[in-house]
Amino acid sequence: MLASLRRAWIFILVLGLVGAGVGLGWAVLSPAKYSSSSDVFFAVRAGGSLNELTQGNQFIESRLRSYSAVVTSPLVLDPVIEELGLDVTADELARQVSAETQLDTVILTVTATDDTAEGAAELARAVVSSLETVVPTLEDGGESGPQVAMTVTRTAAVPQAPSAPHPLLFVALGGLLGLVGGAVVAIVRGRVDDSVTAPDDVAAAVPDVPVLGMLPRSAHGEGVTDAVIEVRTMLSAVLAGRERTSVLVTSPTRGEGRTTTAVLLAQALAATGKRVCLVDADLRHPGVARQLGIEDGGLDAVLSGGATLANVLRPVPGGELSVIAASAVKNPAALLSSAEMDRLLRRLEVHWDAVVVDASALSEGPDATILAESVGAVVLVARIGVATRRSLARAAARIRSVGGSPVGIVVTARRASARSSQR
Repeated sequence: MLASLRRAWIFILVLGLVGAGVGLGWAVLSPAKYSSSSDVFFAVRAGGSLNELTQGNQFIESRLRSYSAVVTSPLVLDPVIEELGLDVTADELARQVSAETQLDTVILTVTATDDTAEGAAELARAVVSSLETVVPTLEDGGESGPQVAMTVTRTAAVPQAPSAPHPLLFVALGGLLGLVGGAVVAIVRGRVDDSVTAPDDVAAAVPDVPVLGMLPRSAHGEGVTDAVIEVRTMLSAVLAGRERTSVLVTSPTRGEGRTTTAVLLAQALAATGKRVCLVDADLRHPGVARQLGIEDGGLDAVLSGGATLANVLRPVPGGELSVIAASAVKNPAALLSSAEMDRLLRRLEVHWDAVVVDASALSEGPDATILAESVGAVVLVARIGVATRRSLARAAARIRSVGGSPVGIVVTARRASARSSQR
């Protein structure tokens, strides 16, 4: 959940800002409402003794809640409608009037709301005036009963500013709803959407296979160099102590950057002084020769008996890297599953410190799983926005099903160039 929120923080923030904007727009477009209030003090006409005053005060306190209810009753509002000539019913007018008592006092506050400031003040005064007429009739207890006196302590004044809407409140509420809505969408999308959007997704999809590192968009620059060195270091640590020195590089689907990763990894290993052989075993869409600017063809000729290893090995100037390129063939699985391929890989392991094999994607056919049986380790490549958690889990399972050993995953960033993303 937290990972989903972290990934979608920009989306959540944008929805929060949109919500705040909608709230502001709603506040601006909503009609203004004005409120005006009057305070009414209640007392009982009684003798001057302390006991009588106390009893009178208790009587009023017990009655205030009833007076508050009477304020919005037809008994009070019908005369107001007649006096002001309003075209509404008592129930409709009651929505514009409210009354509340002040704690530990005998004061009732009557509030009226209207579309105009003058109308609000006029309505509040009229309601209090009607209440002054109604209450004595309700408390008419004869000469011996309590006589209720009402005094207006604060007369309803014309308000200087509207009481609603509150722009800041609308903006805050809209922004809060936007943030909450964005967070909910992000969490739901994180649970439903299977795509890999961050290295954390890769680790969650295949928790028992470590993430070796992440390669940035560009294939050049200091950032890429540091990232490749990190991948090389992590891979060397994982492979330490293994007898086999060959590493297969593949991906769940095409377009995740496996060929670029294989080339960069081979170059990084050669930069440490190791003798490295890079083999293009993608006989469907070979790309190593194009990336390195060398002549294609080689592995296919060796496996078909048309050339020897010495004929096809191409050393890369300036280092300890040698390359066996390839050309596309009609039946790659037959060549890759041959005994000659297995013998070639073992021969290369004898004469080179490390052998990096670039294979086609697992989704393109059985080539990668065939080769996984003949190499010492397998590295999976997953591109942000292309790989899915399900495809990664299936890829690791397929490699293991043939006895292969997935030792790490390299995450590649999304690339802008459609052509470069094909490898």
